[in-house]
Amino acid sequence: MTAYTTSTAYSTTLTYDGTTSAVNHFRTFEFTETDTADKFVFRNISVQYNTPQTINQAQIQAVYPVSGEGPNTSDNTTSQQTIGVRSITNEKLIVFSFGGATQANKDFIGSFYTNRYADMNFTPQELEISLGAINKNIDSSSRQLYADLLDCRTGIWNVAKITYTPTGAGSSLTYRCVIVGRTITATPTDTRIKFELRCAEDNQSLKLDDANIGLLNADRVG
Repeated sequence: MTAYTTSTAYSTTLTYDGTTSAVNHFRTFEFTETDTADKFVFRNISVQYNTPQTINQAQIQAVYPVSGEGPNTSDNTTSQQTIGVRSITNEKLIVFSFGGATQANKDFIGSFYTNRYADMNFTPQELEISLGAINKNIDSSSRQLYADLLDCRTGIWNVAKITYTPTGAGSSLTYRCVIVGRTITATPTDTRIKFELRCAEDNQSLKLDDANIGLLNADRVG
């Protein structure tokens, strides 16, 4: 089964710690199902297995490979035996290597995907908030946090800490996700923001001693 195919990509550092020059853009936004000061109450949430983002096979070809060499295939056989093959194909990866990109160059990139995204997780995929619902909790201390949530520099690729109680459950669960996209819908009576989410453990850098993405021996790190 093929998850998706891309035609062009760039080889670069695939981590982000929220810091650009001397400015720290890292934030953690907390979402709850009940009104809580300095947190965002959400209206709707979609929690599913992240099947579309799972990758355990990567077929990588460079724009300028070593002459005559075809694509390289990287496999995570442990994951494949558990959930089947989830594959991506990238046909024109731009790898800067004198003499052309070798199979080892391509395997390095393919293995990044098959090692980092091989696990299927039951996790929030979408979450929606309403300005009308959260407005009463926005005071002088949380106004900047709300501005940061809407700012493209701090509101995207940062951590969303989500606490909610699943239907029929006796206690709440807390998920750590990364905001990767958003849709803002405004009307004369209300403004709604829908966030697209991914697992933080797969899509954020480790930051030592951070309470959300830097505790060793917690979640999958350590």
